[in-house]
Amino acid sequence: MSAATAAGMYRADLDARTTAIMLGGAIDAVVAESLTDPSYDLRVAADAVVDMLHRAPRRT
Repeated sequence: MSAATAAGMYRADLDARTTAIMLGGAIDAVVAESLTDPSYDLRVAADAVVDMLHRAPRRT
């Protein structure tokens, strides 16, 4: 997160620690859901998490 911010890919006011914690939580949540619900499509969920990571902290 910090490197992407320094490279200008993410907003300068991005809190890298909080963003990393949120990303870890999202990953944990989709994995847990897939373990409790075999019909849950983990590939679709993984794509959504990656999309969230790419969109949320972008500069506007």
